Amino acid sequence: MTESRIHRKDRQFCRQVQRTLELVLLELEDPALAGLVLIDVSPAPDATRLRVVLAAPSLDEATRAAVVRVQPRLRAAVACHASRKRVPELALVLVPETSGAGGGA
Repeated sequence: MTESRIHRKDRQFCRQVQRTLELVLLELEDPALAGLVLIDVSPAPDATRLRVVLAAPSLDEATRAAVVRVQPRLRAAVACHASRKRVPELALVLVPETSGAGGGA
């Protein structure tokens, strides 16, 4: 039972971090980060390190460099809003944006 409680707390924390990062991404003014979309935040392997998946319209060098530059700002925002003593590392993963209609059923 304790293990499921831990997993539940990790999931709650990931959702909290995702909401925080979504707000920060909306405020970014770097043109290289335009169109960046937060896809997922998950423990990697636990909540001391979080895997943050971002979809980008372009995976060129300018976008990758801009993501590296903004990483400290993202982590600082998590630190301000996190309900944890220690701020997790953020492992940012860029994936290509999937375009077109998709919509699930």
